Amino acid sequence: MRRGFFVDGKKFFGACNEIRSAAYNVQKTFWRLIIMANEIFKDEILSDDQLDQVAGGTFAESYGDARNFEKLGVKIFSGESLVGVPILDHEGFANLRGAFEKYGVTIKDDGSVFGDIVGTSKANQYFINGKQVSRDEAWKHINAQFGK
Repeated sequence: MRRGFFVDGKKFFGACNEIRSAAYNVQKTFWRLIIMANEIFKDEILSDDQLDQVAGGTFAESYGDARNFEKLGVKIFSGESLVGVPILDHEGFANLRGAFEKYGVTIKDDGSVFGDIVGTSKANQYFINGKQVSRDEAWKHINAQFGK
């Protein structure tokens, strides 16, 4: 008596070819959609300078600030990551606020991922000596302390 699962070779390879063909069609459709989206939004794409001036996105701003500090050698992230991407958790936010204060900038942030998703977040506010400054000015102030 024969045990196990036996598949007719022709049926098996036929099914594999159908799956491969379907995957190829999905991939082709995906790339067509990407090309269409690029064409539709080609005039809407912002430069890095324009993106720096966009208000809002507090969690995104804070995450970007944390990455900037890390590039300068200031540890912000707690070490946890998700698929290799550092997580900005409660400890990370505390480290971020402390780093800003250490380098003479006070930050007022919402720090809400949920607020970013539903559109209720307010832009982070940056202060030097009690005077509100732009995010760009705050980073110029910090970078100057690193000789950059």
